[in-house]
Amino acid sequence: MDGGKTLAYPVIHPGNGAYLMVVSGSVEVGGQVLGKRDALGLTDMASFDIKALAASELLVVEVPMH
Repeated sequence: MDGGKTLAYPVIHPGNGAYLMVVSGSVEVGGQVLGKRDALGLTDMASFDIKALAASELLVVEVPMH
């Protein structure tokens, strides 16, 4: 992601959670700032916003929660 951009990430399958890892850069998700090698688990959301505070590479994996 380019720095300063915001991405709305829709969870593909209802009921899934998401695991987000910052490979490089810095992002903000749900008011929490994440840097290189930080990760966050997200549950009970149909979508979430990712704001790149700097140029960033991310890994997002959807995980079945049931």
